[in-house]
Amino acid sequence: MFDSVSFMTNKHLALDEDLKLLFDTTRNS
Repeated sequence: MFDSVSFMTNKHLALDEDLKLLFDTTRNS
């Protein structure tokens, strides 16, 4: 159970970072 939760959290954080990167790239160009 805990492993599943931490996996989902890590996945969410990684997605968040990707969105920020994508946003920065779009804004800069």
